[in-house]
Amino acid sequence: MDMNYDILSYDELPADEAAMLKADAEEAERGYTDEQLSEALKRTPGRPLAVAAPLPPT
Repeated sequence: MDMNYDILSYDELPADEAAMLKADAEEAERGYTDEQLSEALKRTPGRPLAVAAPLPPT
């Protein structure tokens, strides 16, 4: 499968998305505490059940 990607700069993103991305990058560059990392490992990946689509009746 051939995939092409475009590299964007912050200036090419909507202002709110650029601000969110910059904040996330700055947080990651500062590093995380051991407590933050252990809390993240406790979470299960995926969509929370509260917003998941209901299962069809069986």
